[in-house]
This record gives sequence, structure tokens and C-alpha cells, in this order.
Amino acid sequence: MDEICIYIAYNGRWTTNNKYLDHDTKLILVNDEITFEVLVEKIFQVLKLKRGDIEVNIWFDTKLETSKGMLVTNDNEVTTCIFLVKNNSSFKTARFIVDIVKRNSLSANSSETELCNNIVHEEVNICISQEEGVWEMHIGDKALIVVEPAMAPEPLTSRKLTEETGQTSNGRNVRKRSASKRGDLRTMVLNKDASLDEIIVGSMFEDKESLKKCFSNHAIKYQFNFKVYKSSKTRYCLKCYDDECSWYLHSAQVHDSALFKITKFEKNHSCSVDVTDHRHATSKVISDYITELLHDTKIEIKPRFVVEEMRKRYGLSISYHKAWRAIQLAHGMPSGSPVQF
Repeated sequence: MDEICIYIAYNGRWTTNNKYLDHDTKLILVNDEITFEVLVEKIFQVLKLKRGDIEVNIWFDTKLETSKGMLVTNDNEVTTCIFLVKNNSSFKTARFIVDIVKRNSLSANSSETELCNNIVHEEVNICISQEEGVWEMHIGDKALIVVEPAMAPEPLTSRKLTEETGQTSNGRNVRKRSASKRGDLRTMVLNKDASLDEIIVGSMFEDKESLKKCFSNHAIKYQFNFKVYKSSKTRYCLKCYDDECSWYLHSAQVHDSALFKITKFEKNHSCSVDVTDHRHATSKVISDYITELLHDTKIEIKPRFVVEEMRKRYGLSISYHKAWRAIQLAHGMPSGSPVQF
């Protein structure tokens, strides 16, 4: 029996194209033979939820973007999800999305719990503190992440606390609080599909690979080149291919987690970003685009189709061999495997 770390996403929102955004994230350690009931219990414990107060749906993020994902309801489905996270690199950072679907009404006497329409809102304080050389990020009264001093996040501005008071039918003051969403992008965990607008100093990516893919995608989309001048297990730093350009990015691993945090980022190029060699359009990056098309049975994915599609979408000129290799990778085939075209 092995243990595996899984991502839990919660307190977010669904978009119309089935993406779950603006969420909080927790990492929990489970064994690979965990049952559905034990998983639910762990989630409720980690998120400090009361089983009697709410009900939840648990979705496994299949990354297909054609639905919310797979609704997890039994032991077999949990086993399948854990197997994918453990053995398939495409699902290494797949999330279990906790979707609250019901809140039970208050059980006290109705004359005592009949609230007026005044709802109380509390925007939870977010702050960074330091004690004995160790930095700690807090959301409200809960410690979220501990990082080493060299990688400490910049302090976030504490959010304003607002509240309103209502009265019960017999005149007793009653105060109700609810946590509103934080708009600060630094509290989000981003993936390879993050937009440039979402990326700021303090933003965190789910892992180094997602960060690398994200900037390769943007280099293709916005027609610029960069070079990696520092890359290790704990650092990933980029600068523009033009040495005179001001564009650069620094990132670092957050403590011993998979997360990578943007520590410095100059978004604007001071050079011409018009490039012709498209060095970041590797077969691996192109395969990510092809994977999305594999689900469309009406499209026949052949090298010439990929060459033309990349030209139309991004103005890229790629070779037949690169397109052929990208198709192999999209199908999960090792290098040199025979493919019928």
C-alpha cells in the first residue's frame, strides 16, 4: 500500500465552458487503496466542514473541458482516479473538485432564527508573518503554507472586514458571517492554461511543468522567444532571447511542495517580439494542442493537417516530421512507434 498526494480544489466557481476557477487548494496525503467514504471523511476534516451541515459533490478533473469531469460516487471510481494520478503523467496534478450543493437550514426555534434580509459579509484577512526565520502565510486564522525565507511571498494587503447585523423576531441581535472570494490573483493556483493577465508576482503554479508549458504556449501565441538561464528542482528563470530586452521571469519552488511561485516578472518586452524560428513550438508543446482535437471524431489527425492547423492558428511554420512526432506524443506513443497515416 503506497501513499500519494492529491489536490483538493474548493471554494471556487464554474465557468460556462466547465472550468473551475478562483478556487482555494489543499494538498492531502492518502493511500492508494482509499475508499470513497474515507476520502469524503478526509476532505471534510481538511476543509473543516461538518457532515450534518452541508452536502458536496466530488468531481475528478478529467481536463476534457467538455464537462465538469467525472462525478466520484463510489470505491471503484476513487480507485480509478487514484490510479490515473499515480501512473499517468497527464493526471499527476488533476484535482478533486469539492462542489458544495446544499446547506441545511438552522435547526433552532424559528422564532429565534428568523433573520432579517441583512446579510453579513466578511472578507477574510490575508497576511504574511515571520517568526524565528520561518515565514507563514495565513488566511484568516488558518496557516496555509510555510515557505523558506529565501522564497517568502511578498506581503499581501489585508482585506477589509465588513459585517452587518440583523435581528430576530423577538429583538435579539444576530450576526451572520460569510467569507467572500478574494480577488487577489496571488491566492490562486494556476496551470498551463493560465492567461498572461492572471500571472503576477506572487502567483503560484501547480508544478514546474505547468509553468514551463504555460510560457511556451504564450511564446507561440504572442510570437516571442525566451531562453532558460537557470533551471533546477527549486528554480526556473527565463529571459528574452534578445539580451537587450527587459522581459524576464524568476520562479521558485514553494518549500517541499510541487508548487512554483513567481518571484519576479517583467511582462513587457522592450525589443521587437517578431520572431521567425519559433523555438518554443516543440513537438511536446504542439502535442498538447493536438490532444484537444483527438476527442473530435470528425477530424482526421494527420501530419499535413497539423502543419496547416498550426499555420492558421498561430502563424507557425513547422516541419512534417515535427507534426508527425507531435501526433505520436498526443497518442502517448514512444519515439519511433509506427503510426498509420
